[in-house]
Amino acid sequence: MASRRRGVGIGAIQKKQDVQAKYNTKGDELASDQLERFSQQLEAFTKKLEEFAIKHRDDIHKNSQFRRHFQEMCTTVGVDPLASSKGFWAEKLGVGDFYYELAVQVVEVCMATSHLNGGIITIDDLRNRLLRSRSKTRKEPISQDDIIRAVKKLKVLGHGFELIPLGSGRFLIQSVPGELSMDDTRVLQLAEENQAHVSVELCVDSLRWEPERAKRILERLVQMEKAWVDNQASDTVHYWFPSLFLEQYNCLSKSHIMANFEPLGANRRIPGAGSEAPSTLTNPSTFVDAMGRPITQQAVSGACSKCGFAGHLPYQCRNNLPIEIDGVKKTAVDVSSTSSESSEDETPLKKEDKKLRKISVKKLQKKLKKLRKKEKAKKKRKRRHSSSSSSSSSESEDEKRKKKSKKEKKKHSKKRKKETSSSSSDSD
Repeated sequence: MASRRRGVGIGAIQKKQDVQAKYNTKGDELASDQLERFSQQLEAFTKKLEEFAIKHRDDIHKNSQFRRHFQEMCTTVGVDPLASSKGFWAEKLGVGDFYYELAVQVVEVCMATSHLNGGIITIDDLRNRLLRSRSKTRKEPISQDDIIRAVKKLKVLGHGFELIPLGSGRFLIQSVPGELSMDDTRVLQLAEENQAHVSVELCVDSLRWEPERAKRILERLVQMEKAWVDNQASDTVHYWFPSLFLEQYNCLSKSHIMANFEPLGANRRIPGAGSEAPSTLTNPSTFVDAMGRPITQQAVSGACSKCGFAGHLPYQCRNNLPIEIDGVKKTAVDVSSTSSESSEDETPLKKEDKKLRKISVKKLQKKLKKLRKKEKAKKKRKRRHSSSSSSSSSESEDEKRKKKSKKEKKKHSKKRKKETSSSSSDSD
């Protein structure tokens, strides 16, 4: 007869529970040991990191690449140099102060350029402006990673500053409240690929949109002051994004850039030859606008009498400026120039401005003369005071010498009297 199998009763269940409890206790012990070892290693690493930071402090400040690697090391350990302004990193290393100052400068540049680019600026353009605005004595190198970290720290203040990725490692910085939709970002990416401008037809072909959708999105960007309208194109209307345009065409002067654009979609009169234009404008293909396109439009009224182009007065004319486009020299037309070459065509307002400037210059010259006279009088007073003090000091020294000589004479006379008295007593 087969024997029955044991191990199914209450005793077997208790044994299993005891074994499971032993496993749990052993696991807790191992976990605590591992945690202690890890905490010890982490403390040792943080100490080494602090020593490394103090040793290479100058390199962290001067070398942007070195600073980026240092930030990556800190994030792997869980140390944030910007978390507290009263911690070790802010006091010993000064990294927090660097990023806080950079964030303040980023805010200043974005606010100063918001009327031009609608509150959107590329990191490269922002970096160039920051380097120009920083003082000559303190020109620390700034990298894109530094700007990104500073902008991320500005998110604590609210949703005023956002990073917009464009792909290929490039970013736009939005400094005005309001979020951009996915369609807006796709239009910005397309504009970056197409030399900072798009059109309705380009959006339809590249993004597979309907014409109504493309028009609606572009008009909304114009209303938000993110895009400008260019009605001078011969084939279609172009929508330019100044945040990308000002960066790509910074080789041209600011007057050339602003000559053909106006924000909020306001139409600008197309420059053309006027009724009193000189004979050099018979061939319009020799003239180009700020973008290098030949001007072939017809004449308009109210043109300049010197160059025949509208948009400025004769005394403001600064046209016929030679520029090179693809190795070919052409004559650039500057609609918004402000230089004055002749005083005959000046308006009464211009003459009044000149008079006021002359008067202000004369007043400043008078003030400078008064200040110089005061400074000369102060110098003379100082000289007199110094001379009087020196004379008084010399007199006091003479008196001291006289007193010393009198004392010495008295001493000598007393000694002589004593000697004479002693000699007389000896003789007696």
